[in-house]
Amino acid sequence: MSTTVVKPFFVFTFLMGLVTSTEATSKVSTTSIASLSTTMKHIASMPSLVIGIVALNESDDESDTWDDNEAGGETFKQSYSDVLNEELNASTLDKTFVPANEQSAKDEIYRICGRRMGSGSPQTIELLKNEIPVEQESFLLSGDVKTGLVLVDIVNGFCTVGAGNLAPQAPDKQISGMVDESVKLAKLFCEKKWPVYALLDSHHPDIPEPPYPPHCLVGTDESKLVPELLFLENEPNATLRCKGCIDGFLGSFEKDGSNVFVDWVKANEIKAILVVGICTDVCVLDFVCSALSARNRGLLPPLEDVIVYSHGCATYDFPVHVASNIKGALAHPQELMHHIGLSMAKGRGAKVVSEVSFVTE
Repeated sequence: MSTTVVKPFFVFTFLMGLVTSTEATSKVSTTSIASLSTTMKHIASMPSLVIGIVALNESDDESDTWDDNEAGGETFKQSYSDVLNEELNASTLDKTFVPANEQSAKDEIYRICGRRMGSGSPQTIELLKNEIPVEQESFLLSGDVKTGLVLVDIVNGFCTVGAGNLAPQAPDKQISGMVDESVKLAKLFCEKKWPVYALLDSHHPDIPEPPYPPHCLVGTDESKLVPELLFLENEPNATLRCKGCIDGFLGSFEKDGSNVFVDWVKANEIKAILVVGICTDVCVLDFVCSALSARNRGLLPPLEDVIVYSHGCATYDFPVHVASNIKGALAHPQELMHHIGLSMAKGRGAKVVSEVSFVTE
């Protein structure tokens, strides 16, 4: 009988899938879910689990069956249950993982670890936030540090209900909250005559942007700012830029090689940019990463700080149960991806803030 070492990470993945599985959740008590972080640490400290018969194989070759014979298959299933239950006996889980006399271990693993991992369930989101927390600061705006406001894609095609293929189909709390915060900031910046840079997603019909369907086509209402921000078109301190791609920094390049955003930063002597908009993990993140890289390469003097306002950002919601019924679609649970976007931005060097306030005069 051959053996395969299954690393603790595999058990971690299995446990995440278990908690997000509708069927399995009923087997885990509320106390168990609340103390999963402790369980994770327990698993991480385990010796590698040795499980009989063939375990996870990177190949999809179905000729490598898990049940080479009836006895071997039963041995694997029994070993699988026994080892996991023995290792986790001291943990907070109340029930066993997989009874040996139920379905095959292969089906169970793929069902729980594979299909269920895309779930945006509250348990998964809470677990993610516990495992990769994003510490957020407060940001005080004053005249001492020249700050510019960057609005990313706050257009009808992403924010107005029913406005297009990528617009919310029903009122969305996260998106409407982002719009409210962004409008508030834009008005305050304009009152103080501080610089505002608004990026607008706009595409030519003959230039697709997979994996997304056609959206925000040039000349349509989708590519226009939301009604609450249309006043920016007449504000002398606001610069509007149609970008035509996901990354607004790259979308700010002209054919002659100049960059409108770079020129905006230099002309206004901006030392910090406050970034808001949609989507946190797509256009906002790409712009932030490029701006940070350009700053580090000395292309954006005198810029020092790139600040992302979490409540001023949002992303779209495309749950796994919907995506699974559409060929080629990518699941995109909103809360999960919003948190990941903030974490990635902070990991690239941006400051993430949860509160923005102004110095009162």
